[in-house]
Amino acid sequence: MEVIIDPTKSPFENAARYYELAKKYRKKAERLQEYLKKRKKIPEKKQQRKKMWYEKFNWFFTSGGFLAIGGKDARTNQIVVRRYMEPKDLYFHADVHGASSVILKRGQEASERDIYETSVFAACYSSAWKYGLLACDVFYVLPEQVSLSAPSGEYLPKGGFLIRGEKNFVRDVELRLDVSYDEEKGELIIGVDLPGKKITIRPYNEKKEESVKKLYNELMKMFPGAKISISELSPRLPPGGFRIIH
Repeated sequence: MEVIIDPTKSPFENAARYYELAKKYRKKAERLQEYLKKRKKIPEKKQQRKKMWYEKFNWFFTSGGFLAIGGKDARTNQIVVRRYMEPKDLYFHADVHGASSVILKRGQEASERDIYETSVFAACYSSAWKYGLLACDVFYVLPEQVSLSAPSGEYLPKGGFLIRGEKNFVRDVELRLDVSYDEEKGELIIGVDLPGKKITIRPYNEKKEESVKKLYNELMKMFPGAKISISELSPRLPPGGFRIIH
């Protein structure tokens, strides 16, 4: 190691100069170590998955890959129909008072299986689930049969629609939903007749909060690395308790 000596200063002055430099660099090293320790403690921000437009509603994809969306309340029922229903779609509604307005996108191109799965979905997101019914009827019609206004002298409640013409009925639709998790995409999946690992639920006379806790625990057993929470799971499920059937 080479040490530069200033010939104009005494040996003691040169030694003092290097002593001061050593203190200066030691303090810089200590500050750097403190900074690095603090940085390690700062949790990395999780990259949040960008949500799709339809995730504002109840939704699922049928076996044939068709998107079905449904309102969560009177306001979103109106939004689904007014903003998102198009001529090639189909409109579904459980044949009970108090149900989600469900749109099957490009539904007129869909198979009977897709139509049945959407009927199951519409039945589940209705008051039939809340009241513990195990089956109910569902109808579907073309978009042009759905009227947003009542005839003169009549009144439509908020979120309600008038259906004109003949309805197509799917009778005794079984209320059941599948819950799963896409480990590759890190997404909670809820739908009808899902492939692969899944948990199936049906209406049951129990508080929804208790049912959701049980379902969450079973999901975490089935998918140990799943990044989901009860607060994410609960809003995606129908308004009522349920039991796990398998």
